[in-house]
Amino acid sequence: MGMGPFTLVIIQIAIVALALVILWWMLRGHYRKSRFSKDDTPLDILKKRYAAGELTKEEYERLKKDIGA
Repeated sequence: MGMGPFTLVIIQIAIVALALVILWWMLRGHYRKSRFSKDDTPLDILKKRYAAGELTKEEYERLKKDIGA
């Protein structure tokens, strides 16, 4: 007994979906790269965030005080 056309379509869709999942899994690391390195101290990260405009001067000063820098 052979496979019908509906079964072949389902198999093709499954193969394409699997290929897309594998491609996403392989590429996701490239898009999630952090701008911070493992060697950055908390103060380094704070400075980068302030320079990028993520923090106001007040937030920067408060957080700097909180980390003891």
